[in-house]
Amino acid sequence: MLHLPRKLKSRRQRHESLASLRTIIGLTQKEFARLIGVSIDLIKGIECGRNPLSASVAHKIYMATGADAGSLMQNNGRSFYLGEEQHYDRRHFDYWRNSIFPSNEATAWESFEKIICPHMLLVLLAATRPAVGGKIKGRLTSLLQSWEAWEREVVEAFGLQPQIKDILRQFPVTQSKTMTWGAWRKVVKHEEDLVNDWCKKHPGKPCAMAKDFNKRWWGFKDNLHKKDNEMLTLKITVQRGFWPGLLGMPDIVKLLEEKWSRPVPQIDSDSCA
Repeated sequence: MLHLPRKLKSRRQRHESLASLRTIIGLTQKEFARLIGVSIDLIKGIECGRNPLSASVAHKIYMATGADAGSLMQNNGRSFYLGEEQHYDRRHFDYWRNSIFPSNEATAWESFEKIICPHMLLVLLAATRPAVGGKIKGRLTSLLQSWEAWEREVVEAFGLQPQIKDILRQFPVTQSKTMTWGAWRKVVKHEEDLVNDWCKKHPGKPCAMAKDFNKRWWGFKDNLHKKDNEMLTLKITVQRGFWPGLLGMPDIVKLLEEKWSRPVPQIDSDSCA
């Protein structure tokens, strides 16, 4: 009987260069994953040797930290700054983040005006034009759906929901509605009747409708001393919501411009020797 040798299991090689870089800049695996916009499982997998460090992820790390992608992929336990023979340290990270690729509001506005707006508009306009001899038309809808998927992915990968909510909290929305007292009473009664009818037709099943939505939303409280033909205006102030996708926010850019004076990008001329 022929006995074949068992296939030797390849020993996993920890990615010491990545772990060292992360330690230098003082971030946990979760924090580092948020910094470059990947999952924490990917970072864990790379560091323990389960997953290889791909060129695309190495480039993300380079853009976020300034650590040379080539030296990271060599995985010799150290990394260099911008391909130079300088061992990477915290000074390089601070200089890169503050001077080379600053992550601040001034840079965000500049990127929005000079890069995002013109590029996105060109892409959208191009999607409205026919292609392949005029046979392929109407690509705008699919493009917008791709944008929605990308936006959801980015917000999740970088953990941006709390910061977006914090920004939108500066711009509450005041809504008002005016109807007669009689009309308010009819709306409230209609909601209650709808819920009661549904419950009768579906006994024992939970009802997704709220019988007092308008009461709670608008804060309507009946006053028996008010006649049906008298007018009532109710006002509420609500926080803006954010849902990645195609829900429009046509006034948000103007509101942001009015709220904060546009900062001017500042470039630190000091070198990181």
